[in-house]
Amino acid sequence: MTIKCSLWKRFLAAFTDLLIVILLGLGINLLIVTPIADANFNLTADHEELSYQQVHSFLYVVVDKELNIVADGDSSREEILSLDAQKNTLASIMALTNYSDDDKYDGMFFYTYLSRFFSELSSQELVNEYYKDSSIFNYLDGKYVLKDDVSDQELLEFCNKVYDDIPKFYVYYQNGILSSLMYSVMVKDFLCVFISFIIPALLNYIVLPLYLQSRGTIGKVIFRLAVVNNNYIRANRLVMIGRGLFLLIVELALSIVTMGIPLIVSFVISLFNNEGKSLHDLACFTLVLDLKEFTPFKDKEEFDKYVEEEGDYRAKSLRRPYEN
Repeated sequence: MTIKCSLWKRFLAAFTDLLIVILLGLGINLLIVTPIADANFNLTADHEELSYQQVHSFLYVVVDKELNIVADGDSSREEILSLDAQKNTLASIMALTNYSDDDKYDGMFFYTYLSRFFSELSSQELVNEYYKDSSIFNYLDGKYVLKDDVSDQELLEFCNKVYDDIPKFYVYYQNGILSSLMYSVMVKDFLCVFISFIIPALLNYIVLPLYLQSRGTIGKVIFRLAVVNNNYIRANRLVMIGRGLFLLIVELALSIVTMGIPLIVSFVISLFNNEGKSLHDLACFTLVLDLKEFTPFKDKEEFDKYVEEEGDYRAKSLRRPYEN
């Protein structure tokens, strides 16, 4: 026998849950996590130091809305941080190559900034490998010199090749300050985001369903949906914990790193099975019911009694008015 629940309702409930988690996560991040991280782990200070070092290295510049450079490595720390904070954009020199076709920045512009960065490195051997492999340089008096007849396109191609490999140079710039700052900021930002969003996610998808009779999330409560087992009895707490973890880890977390593939698979599966079960329902032997159409059983005893009393007439029972 088949119990159907409107997929549209399930989608709206899921969308509501996701929206609630995102809004709560943003609020927690802004009002709680970020201030704590600033006070105890120097989050803002690290961001400012990274911005300054990126620009100071000549790998980044601060640009305005028209992509005009308003601060570069020759600017003071105060100018860089002040302009960066005034709705300007911290852009990598490599990103600006996308605008070279409109003649705003030519090949010599990029090579000049790249040369300034190279001059600050502690290992010139690595730099010389790129000069040696390129046909636009001559080796004179113990150093590589740019040929006079180099075209703008050739120079731009050389710069692009180096910029594609630029991370390998970070460890040779001021004792690896760029790589260490980037790693520190990345880890702290990730932890802040993770903590900010995992709290409302755990509350909504795991904690709340344990204490509601319907075993539902906020979205399911709004749209009057319930989670039951295969006998149409409300799912027990252990199952709901497993279901919530499966949803968070396999479907949501993995979707972030796989461009939504688990969520797409889960949605497609729900379209092609009679009970509209998603991936987490199949994994945890649960089913979502519409409380407007069906009243879940309280326990196995009530279910067995129902089966015994209704017998062959269960398909027409008012308890499941839309059952096929």
